[in-house]
Amino acid sequence: MKFIEQIAENTARRALQNGAEIHVNAPMLIRFFALSIRMSIYRLPSLHHYFTNGIGDLGAKQFMDRNTFFRIRSNLKCIWD
Repeated sequence: MKFIEQIAENTARRALQNGAEIHVNAPMLIRFFALSIRMSIYRLPSLHHYFTNGIGDLGAKQFMDRNTFFRIRSNLKCIWD
């Protein structure tokens, strides 16, 4: 769990460097990784389809909202160098 907390800290730090501020914690990252795995199993035409209602609705909105997912995805940093 300490490794996940380190990733959360590094991700938040990278977001600040990029001019954004996100509050990331270990449970949120676990949901992010779970959702990413689920998306890799159930393929849809684009990432945006996972967060819309209707055909292909896999309940992604239950894990986290679309903006949070994309903010974590664009700022994810495992190791601080």
